[in-house]
Amino acid sequence: MPRSKDATPLSPEELEIQAIQEKLKKALSEYGQGPFYCSGKFEVAPLDLILYYGEEDKTRRITLPNANGDKVKALAEACTKATFGMAQEDILDETYRKAGKMDVDCFALNFNPTSTGLLDRVRDDLLGLEPGMRNIRAELYKLNVYGPGSFFKSHVDTPRGETMFGSLVVVLPTAHEGGALHLRHHGKEFVHDSTLVQSAFPGTGNPSVVYVAFYSDVEHEVAEVTSGYRVTLTYNLYFKDTTLARPPTPSPDETVSSLLGDLLSQSAFLPEGGLIGFGLTHKYPIPQLAGKERSAPIAPLLNHLKGADVHILSVLKHLGLEHSLYVVYNLYDAIVMSQNVLSFKNSWQGHGPIDIALEEGAVMMVDKYLEPEARRPVTWILPMTRLNKIEAVFLAYGNDASLEHVYGNLALVVQVGKPGERSAIVPLKGKKLRKRRDEEEEEYEPSSDEDMPESG
Repeated sequence: MPRSKDATPLSPEELEIQAIQEKLKKALSEYGQGPFYCSGKFEVAPLDLILYYGEEDKTRRITLPNANGDKVKALAEACTKATFGMAQEDILDETYRKAGKMDVDCFALNFNPTSTGLLDRVRDDLLGLEPGMRNIRAELYKLNVYGPGSFFKSHVDTPRGETMFGSLVVVLPTAHEGGALHLRHHGKEFVHDSTLVQSAFPGTGNPSVVYVAFYSDVEHEVAEVTSGYRVTLTYNLYFKDTTLARPPTPSPDETVSSLLGDLLSQSAFLPEGGLIGFGLTHKYPIPQLAGKERSAPIAPLLNHLKGADVHILSVLKHLGLEHSLYVVYNLYDAIVMSQNVLSFKNSWQGHGPIDIALEEGAVMMVDKYLEPEARRPVTWILPMTRLNKIEAVFLAYGNDASLEHVYGNLALVVQVGKPGERSAIVPLKGKKLRKRRDEEEEEYEPSSDEDMPESG
């Protein structure tokens, strides 16, 4: 928030803090522009590209990459029309997606991304981990065929489970033109043309496939195929070691780690300790309550952060800072944060969303009725985004009952102690009772450090 003309000039200490914060935000924004995909060409054994499809006595065989056009066309004709997901339903609309699909029980081939070593390459390149640091698994989802005139307009995949973090698309070696895959994330675009990749990197004589892997929140589309048939295998990617209490993270970035350390070493920055926050750069499968009465914890998602988010997490671990994921809720005249996706189904007259949130252990960040010393504002290092927006509906009572909405967003919040003892903290606890100030006093207006995503 810009300072007014009459504001007291910043002290040298405050100017130093401001300069460090700007450098830190710049470094973190560059973090957010990091890789959201990986791609390449991968050699396989000839036996890996023998494809069988069909039912019982009608089984057919294709040997790639030497199959002629008629055989690939027969594969396309054996497919059913591909659908796409919307609002938890499968939709068939060939103005949006025109392609063929074959379910996993209708085809078989020897190629396996795990046994060939392709999955290890994807893990290391996409997640940025040292070889062998963390295990992932690939689950074969579909075979798709895009013939002449086929396409798939821009869309974002729906994660199938909390541990799913991305997709792997393997393009089999068939003759075709067009069908480039366009990937978009945070204003950046990458065009993956498998035909160019296949021809640009000469191999050793063995057959090869072209692949691209990307995070599940990346927008993507398949451009129109102009000739031939583009045949792909799609795999869902999951974190495998979900039982680990603290899965390994990438090595902390030296620049970000140094800047955050410098900021926390400033005696004028949060002199009594407090909270700092980081908005997330990726979307995650948040637990859906769908009318359930019980709340759902979000702590497990901390083990599945990706991209820039997991790199920030690695810095926090390196500095020994207490951190947690929170849902930050805008509850009209209050802002609270909770480690649960809250259910407001049991709201009733005189017992509204704020009461429910506090009973669930939520921490009050801002409340116009609450004494200033009881508030727990957050200083945002990275502003919150709306990528992980949560909406809850509850029945409000007044003169007439009506449906009301509350909104929240996911953020990574760090608790720090006083300068010199930043890791010495008292665990955050929500208050069971809401101590109100005199309601006739002037209403409290949140400061810029207590910023909150829009409601609605």
